[in-house]
Amino acid sequence: MTSSQCIAFVNHDDVSAAESHVLSLCTESEALRALVQQLRQERDQLAETQKKIMSLLGTDRADKLVHDLRNILNERDLLKTLLDPN
Repeated sequence: MTSSQCIAFVNHDDVSAAESHVLSLCTESEALRALVQQLRQERDQLAETQKKIMSLLGTDRADKLVHDLRNILNERDLLKTLLDPN
């Protein structure tokens, strides 16, 4: 039920506590639906980013991403150490 449907449901002078509660629940439900939609969009964006990172690393296992990135950073630090003239 949308907010407008809820308002139509309780749009009269004698609004009971139960009807007010229904309106409150409808409003909260609408806000939660919007939040769910936003979270789905964020999830899809993160999944796309993860897919790109996996492609760059040449892996097909998402559970190995942190491990692979840690290895790359360790190798970078090792190269820095080996190339540092001091």
